Amino acid sequence: MNDAAMTGHADVADALVSRFKQTGKIDRSEVGSLNLADAENYRRVRMEIVKPLIDQDRKRDAADILGILIQTHDAKYSDKVTRARLVWEFDKAQARPLFADLVHNNEGDSSGIGVVLNRLLMAEENDLAADLSENFPDWPNDARLTSFALKAFVRADRNELALALLEARGDKSNMEQLSIWLRLLNGREHYDDVLARAPELEDPHADSAAVHIEVGDALLALARRDEAVERFGRALELEPDNIRALSRRGETLLIQNDYRAARVDLARALELAPHLNHLNVWLGRALKGAGEYDRAADLMVAACLNQPESVELRRTAASALNQAGRQEAAMRLYDHLLKSREEALPDDFPSGLEALWDRVDDLHIPKARFDWAWQFRDKDRFPDREEWERRGKWGLLADRLIYDWLECRMDEAGQVLEKVCELDPLEALVRPLVDQGRGVIFASAHIGAMFTGPLALELLGFENRWMASTPGLPSVAFNRQLISTSDQTEAQVARQGMRALAQGATLTIAIDGAMNVAAPRIAFEGQEITYSGFAARLAYKQKAPSVFAVPQWREGVIEYHLAKLPYPREGEALEEFTNRWREAYLDQLRIVISAAPENLRLAGGIWRHIVPQEKG
Repeated sequence: MNDAAMTGHADVADALVSRFKQTGKIDRSEVGSLNLADAENYRRVRMEIVKPLIDQDRKRDAADILGILIQTHDAKYSDKVTRARLVWEFDKAQARPLFADLVHNNEGDSSGIGVVLNRLLMAEENDLAADLSENFPDWPNDARLTSFALKAFVRADRNELALALLEARGDKSNMEQLSIWLRLLNGREHYDDVLARAPELEDPHADSAAVHIEVGDALLALARRDEAVERFGRALELEPDNIRALSRRGETLLIQNDYRAARVDLARALELAPHLNHLNVWLGRALKGAGEYDRAADLMVAACLNQPESVELRRTAASALNQAGRQEAAMRLYDHLLKSREEALPDDFPSGLEALWDRVDDLHIPKARFDWAWQFRDKDRFPDREEWERRGKWGLLADRLIYDWLECRMDEAGQVLEKVCELDPLEALVRPLVDQGRGVIFASAHIGAMFTGPLALELLGFENRWMASTPGLPSVAFNRQLISTSDQTEAQVARQGMRALAQGATLTIAIDGAMNVAAPRIAFEGQEITYSGFAARLAYKQKAPSVFAVPQWREGVIEYHLAKLPYPREGEALEEFTNRWREAYLDQLRIVISAAPENLRLAGGIWRHIVPQEKG
């Protein structure tokens, strides 16, 4: 271009800028007529027209002029970003493809990509931000970009991509990134990977409460509770009012039977977060363990009112009220629960059982329980994991249906009994033992169709008592046979059990049951399971015979797995006997968990504390 032409363009630019400054008006066609390939013209329009338009909040006009500027060959990437950001303010649909183009054609400009992602994240356009972040392998390795992309993946629930990003570009020294990394691994139950990446407890650079909480959660999942308490304590040193750390440590201390310390943490957590209903429950448990029954009942009722649809909370609240001596209130609450459960029952029991198959896919059971049980199955009989799991879920739903049916429709218990096989073998084993006059202990577990066991003994005419967490209220259909473990102390439960045996009755005890979260556990097949030595001690002290008994489904009917358990030998010490009894019980337990999957039950008792196995 010759000097005259350049002078002419400069004159046009001068006139355009001057008119804009005087009138505030701008003609797009005049801007388009300029030689914007000329750096000086580009600069003047950008700084003397576009910038004032932005300052005057004239976003649409500014975006229009920038749209003309960026058509030039040497347009700045930062101006493309600015234009897209301005368009976003008044037309998000138009801005989305602009953002996408900027990320795909990023020109290595990490700052521009960061502006785009930050803008999208601020606007909670998480899916679009995550879509664009999938291009991270082509981006500059920039810590700020990694942070934005990580947030986008996490918010959009694209955890696999978040983990891939962290594996590729994660910085363990970045505590924000590390906390997300550990949380994602915990969510996948990769607890050993969490511990492999965890900083030392006293590492001065590990100044993130969130990091220590995630490590504590992994330790807790692996039943390493003392170490978990230390991690939660470190988190609280960094953030004294961290609700997660307070609640986690309080819950863990409660499991360890330290009611006083648990109460302090849980009370503070509830004070800080009264909207978290589970804190009412855990603090109530701590108060109950400390003997403060009235306050415990108030908290359980509050939890129930916050979640009135929860059957478990209503049962727990009724038990707490009953233990606090407020039986009338307990009965009102529980009777209402019985009525609502009865209304939800099917018209008849057989069709109800069949309908359970339509619900199995909606039932969540922790994967670790299936993984653990899978190793015991008969590999020839059960090669298909998916079908095996479905049958396992059906078994749990069936046992819950049996329990609801017996509690809410005891007058129609005959429909359940139609599914029970011939009881002659049960009677042949039990009758001679009962005739000895010392009573009989039936040692069961949370396995099989467990609630049909006491029913069968009643049907045979045996005087039977059974321990269960159902509250001991007059309106409970089987209240006469019930020894409630949820509204009495352990001493009260023990006395009632001894009295039943002294009267020659049969006594059914789920050995893996738990009166509280601090119930004792033992090692069993690579896991910890709840185990009460009460039945073994009772058999020893009262010289009562004992039988391992588990009702099991077999080809559509319920049969009984029965095996006599050890009887005290002459001169045998208590510890020697209880050890021998425990091993015999566990031997039978191994047999029944290797049976058909519908007999696993997969909830409560032995299943409560099953955790994923550590690698290696």
